[in-house]
Amino acid sequence: MKIKNISFLLIITVLLCFIITMAWANAPRVYNLTCEYFANPIGIDETKPRFSWMLKSAKRGEKQTGFRVLVASSPEKLKKNIGDLWDTEKVKSDQSIHLVYNGKPLKSRMNCFWKVKIWNNKGGESSWSKPAHWSMGLLKKEDWKGKWIGLKPSVDKKTSGDKRPAVNHKISRSLKRAKWIWYPKGNPVKKAPVGTRYFRCKVNIPFGEKIKKASFVLAVDNKFDLWINNKKAGRGSDFSKPSKINVKKHLKPGENIIAVEAENLGTNPNPAGFIGSLRIDFTKGKKLTLNTDGNWRCAKVRSKKWKKHTFDDSKWAQAKVLGKYGIKPWLKATTFDRRLSARYLRKEFKTLKKIKQATAYICGLGYYELFINGNRVGDHVLDSILRDYTKQLPYVTYDVTEMLKKNTHVMGVMLGNGRFWAPRLKRPTKTSTFNSPRLLMQLEIVYNDNSKEYIISDKDWLITDKGPIRANNDYDGEDYDARMEIKNWNTSPCDVSKWQPVEMVEAPKGRLTSAALMEPMRVTGKIKPIKLTEPKPGVWVFDMGQNMVGRCELRVKGPEGTKIKMHFAENIYPSGMIDYRNLRGAKCTDTYILKGGAKESYTPAFTYHGFRYVEVTGLPKKATLDMLTGEVINTDMEFAGDFQCSDPTITQILKNARWGIRGNYLSIPTDCPQRDERQGWQGDRAGEQRGESYLFDNILLYQKWMGDIRDSQLDDGRLSDVCPNYWPLYRDNVTWPACFVIVPGSLYRHYGDKRAIERNYARMERWIDRLRGFVKKGIISKDNYGDWCCPPEDKNLIHSKQSWRKTPKNILATSYYYYVLTLMAKYAELQGKTGDVQKYSAEAEEIKRAC
Repeated sequence: MKIKNISFLLIITVLLCFIITMAWANAPRVYNLTCEYFANPIGIDETKPRFSWMLKSAKRGEKQTGFRVLVASSPEKLKKNIGDLWDTEKVKSDQSIHLVYNGKPLKSRMNCFWKVKIWNNKGGESSWSKPAHWSMGLLKKEDWKGKWIGLKPSVDKKTSGDKRPAVNHKISRSLKRAKWIWYPKGNPVKKAPVGTRYFRCKVNIPFGEKIKKASFVLAVDNKFDLWINNKKAGRGSDFSKPSKINVKKHLKPGENIIAVEAENLGTNPNPAGFIGSLRIDFTKGKKLTLNTDGNWRCAKVRSKKWKKHTFDDSKWAQAKVLGKYGIKPWLKATTFDRRLSARYLRKEFKTLKKIKQATAYICGLGYYELFINGNRVGDHVLDSILRDYTKQLPYVTYDVTEMLKKNTHVMGVMLGNGRFWAPRLKRPTKTSTFNSPRLLMQLEIVYNDNSKEYIISDKDWLITDKGPIRANNDYDGEDYDARMEIKNWNTSPCDVSKWQPVEMVEAPKGRLTSAALMEPMRVTGKIKPIKLTEPKPGVWVFDMGQNMVGRCELRVKGPEGTKIKMHFAENIYPSGMIDYRNLRGAKCTDTYILKGGAKESYTPAFTYHGFRYVEVTGLPKKATLDMLTGEVINTDMEFAGDFQCSDPTITQILKNARWGIRGNYLSIPTDCPQRDERQGWQGDRAGEQRGESYLFDNILLYQKWMGDIRDSQLDDGRLSDVCPNYWPLYRDNVTWPACFVIVPGSLYRHYGDKRAIERNYARMERWIDRLRGFVKKGIISKDNYGDWCCPPEDKNLIHSKQSWRKTPKNILATSYYYYVLTLMAKYAELQGKTGDVQKYSAEAEEIKRAC
């Protein structure tokens, strides 16, 4: 009888457990808790953060009808269901995104822990979610105990340093007898039509003379391709830095044909000119020179075989001499490049008690990498994020508790240039620069006894600019001399006899703001090259199989002092050599000098490139595919969606779009990741952001960028076409800055997030107030760019000047202006601004009637 009763009880117990388990499995569950779109962010400075969560249920048709959120100051209180910071109690609502915190005021360094439960439409109640947390950054200026430190730049004789661009005397001597020339129409010194012109000249080399060396120094406003005897000899694209091309192998005894295809770029007529000097040195000491002058022939239409000896150029015009070398607007060749080596900083300190928590706050401008005891902190690359540093100084917060396990520590920081130290000031246009790299940081240590200690950036740090990174910037690449590596520079023991005390430097003008409210840039993938060729002896070209944005890790072994160069480009010529014509003034070259001995590995820290092909020269041995790995770099946001279908072409188009968009997410939405531009052009993104959001969760990037646009605004309402305003282009344009009004609406439609509208509305109004002054009889003509890069049916028609191909500017500007007025009316309605709804609706209707 007892056995039967026991069996019965066991069956009942099993059934009850099954029922409870099934009930628990079918109960609604809350998961994926985020604070300002992040799971467990640290160091934010948003004092009204927003919470979101997701609901999971095994039942169909289930939805949330109520919620309760608890926010506590400690995990222990949260576990006891004590919301000492905020307890919403039960709220009848289906809201599960963007719930604004409305508890006790949040303060610097505060740790906050939260959880949520929900009620469903069937009367059911979920269990509490798993706990989540966030921490606050340093909200007040006085919270920062560190000082700004750095090292003021010294002027290198090879560079222009911090001064005005220096005259390049070597180039000037080469061109002193040459003349600027162009096609003989109008006054090209002031204004010439946009387009291509063709130049030819002959040079006779005496038979019996042996050439020792031969070089052609030439420059064209704006770009050129050089042929000698119908063979491509070189190209260039920056008249301020004339190209010196070795042409010895292209010359021969007798008559030689020099042919130059010169292009004047732009959207409107502008100055155009060509200058050059060919010098040939013979082995017997004789010399021969050929300078640009009135003897050159030129044409405005390409002729067949125009680069060959057999072509008759007698019907071509004589080139017009514009003036001698050094005339305005081109002046003398200058060294516009501003090279600056990386700064290495270190600080030794001791901790004598057991550590409860250690938090590092750092703002390194332009780029930085932080190390503790030789170990790199975090996985961000190319931090700090790009901003207008006169307005905002982005800092990052790291929890480094686990990195401080011993008593003696060394903190090390590498500082790169980024956009804080501009590599050029006037090319390709006026460029903003801020100062030499500098550091502000503090390490806050809380011991087990709750006492605190601060390790801060101050006069006690040491610094050197004699480390291995000799030059670095986004456009040109990084130069690394491994022979100059400093042993144990970020750990101990280290010989610091050649280091110097840091300099106390001026604080930048901007205010310190947390960078934690957008995703950082990271290495988000690795790509192996698929093909290796040797188009010329010693020239190795790696094909990565697709375009990418990032950098390459080089693995090589060779003698000390071996100089290896990696040139990056998106295209190659039929010969297999890389084609870098679209790079303009960017060098896109990383240089590595070997220290010798064991196998070496090099990955640049402070640059990136847009490329498919990598040309490697200087290798001590034959190249192999495995010596190079591509590292993909972009702002590390989540993929939002994907699409595949049976048509491989459509699937490939989507893949190409994803890679193209991804490669332009570089802490701002850029326009191109390869040449000397890489700017946040507003017009490019006014329509693209919404489409991009189906592939990437890009809301944080664009909310941050709206702040960059807001920061660019002048007191009179003008907005820069480029933001951050590294190129300060204040042209009172309508179509490009309209992005500032269009994108917040797109973010709201796609994400239900009104914050970009609410926080920028007043600045949008200021911009529209300025534009009203340009409206005449309901029409506005403020448009600078028109149908940019149109039409698309033939690449040779890009920037076409045929009027019938281009939409009139007043149509474009007025259409955009009407559209932003309608958007402003909707934004006003969202915010309950009834008067503004009527104002903008009436103004839009007036514009519509006028059209």
